[in-house]
Amino acid sequence: MARFLGSEFRRLREQRGLTQRDLADLVGLSQAQISLHERGDDVPAPKVRSLYAEALGLTPEELEDLIGRDQLKESLRASTTLSREAKRSIEDYIDFAWERDRQARANRPADPPSQDAEASGDGEDLP
Repeated sequence: MARFLGSEFRRLREQRGLTQRDLADLVGLSQAQISLHERGDDVPAPKVRSLYAEALGLTPEELEDLIGRDQLKESLRASTTLSREAKRSIEDYIDFAWERDRQARANRPADPPSQDAEASGDGEDLP
C-alpha cells in the first residue's frame, strides 16, 4: 500500500508539472519527506494527505477516489487470466465511470435547508 500510495503522489505531482521541492513548499514539508512518501518508505498521516490534496488542487475525497481507482486498475493489470485488450477495455470503463461520477457529484445541488433551519427564522409568517 505504501509504495502504491507513493507512486500515486508522484504521478499526480508530475501531472501538474510540480517538482518535489514545489510540492514540499505547498504542503509545508521538506523535499526529503516528499521523497520518502513517493518511494513508499513512509505513509503520510491523514492530515498530511489532506495537505497533499489541497496542494494538488483536489479535495481529500477526490484524492482518495483517485487512489482507489488506480489501485483497482493496478490489480486489474496484475491479472493473468484476462487478455490485454480486455484489461484495456475495463480500464477505459473504470475511467469513464469515475469521471461520470465525479461530474455528477460536482453538479449535485446543495442540500436544501432543513425545516429546523426554516423554523428558526425571524418569526414572521410569510403569506
